[in-house]
Amino acid sequence: MAVPPPDEERRLRLGMEALARGELPPHVRERLAAQWRRGTWTSNLSVREFAAIRSVGFTPVGQVMGSAVYRVSWQGQYACQRYSGFRSVELTPYSTALKHVRGLALHRMAQEADALEAHGVVGARVEFRRLAEASGAIEYTAMGTAIRRTGARRLGQPFVSGVDGQDFAKLLRSGLVPCGLAMGVCTVHVHLGLSMRGMQWQTAEVPNLPDATAHARTRACAEVVQQVGRMRGDGAVGSAAWLQVWRTPCRTSEESDYILQFTVEGTAVARFDRPGLPPPSPVIHLQP
Repeated sequence: MAVPPPDEERRLRLGMEALARGELPPHVRERLAAQWRRGTWTSNLSVREFAAIRSVGFTPVGQVMGSAVYRVSWQGQYACQRYSGFRSVELTPYSTALKHVRGLALHRMAQEADALEAHGVVGARVEFRRLAEASGAIEYTAMGTAIRRTGARRLGQPFVSGVDGQDFAKLLRSGLVPCGLAMGVCTVHVHLGLSMRGMQWQTAEVPNLPDATAHARTRACAEVVQQVGRMRGDGAVGSAAWLQVWRTPCRTSEESDYILQFTVEGTAVARFDRPGLPPPSPVIHLQP
């Protein structure tokens, strides 16, 4: 294995120490400070999005990102028992670990936005993946465009929004502001057991899996509602939901069990003022 040079080893050590304190690594702070002094910026905005945020008084200050990688041990209970039928067990510690890693990635992205003296982040996208190279390791990466309003005082903490630049402008014109990115996740271990053996020669719905999926969806949606309330939001917009399913070995038979992971995300919004009347639409009169 190649040994990193002393300067690189020191940079890595200082970076890990800063992350352990909840701070950005020194080399990241230096990069952001240099970018701020130059006044140049990058973004993941389209031309239409850029024009939209400019129309409501905001300008981009840079593309920001946060990432976190955790090795999550298998903390849940096994649903399978010998000679048992269908069982589903919610893996609460695993779901809690996912939320912690995701929150850390979003926090680090917001820290970069704060270092650029931004008021918030638009178009934030959070990606999740499991790392095949490291057993049990998961990664969350958050990326978006930091924006600020010239002349406005800085906020205590930049807001994070999953809506794009055009929808952000529409929100402001409607009297709404984003509060943050809410997420709910529920992971369930499903053991089908003997319930599948009697259906070998049938074409019919498996009654147990929809029940487990509905349970996971209900819990994830309820958590989003709770988070929106904690953010003092009135509701959530731009919500998206997706289901991930993968196999896991069954400890009591040669058949596989399944893991269902239901995730719901949305941008919490709050009303700051009564929206004004929409501008009148142009009317063209056609003469006969």
